[in-house]
Amino acid sequence: MFAARNHGHSEIQQSIRMVEELAATPPAVSGGSAAVPALGIGGSTTVAVTINPAMPDASYDATAFIGNPGVGVLSSIAVTGYTVVSNSRVDVTVKNNGLILLTGATVLVLAVRQS
Repeated sequence: MFAARNHGHSEIQQSIRMVEELAATPPAVSGGSAAVPALGIGGSTTVAVTINPAMPDASYDATAFIGNPGVGVLSSIAVTGYTVVSNSRVDVTVKNNGLILLTGATVLVLAVRQS
């Protein structure tokens, strides 16, 4: 009976340690946004997006999308690629596929770390 109690007590201590470790782990989901500079017809650029809070390291998955497509009925912008640069930065390449100068667009990034 005493051995069973010790076993239960060590399981509780182990569970407490696991909870403490999880509480100390940096966030598993983060995000950020950045303005896209004005882009001429057919123009492309790379936009540096800072994610906040920063991830624990650069081993995370990211996705990028256009949060605000900009001004104009004939405007069209697309994400053509993105690269995780660091634990707090993702570079997003965008292209103006529209028929006019593109202004006012915003790029959004969602970063997720798989445990």
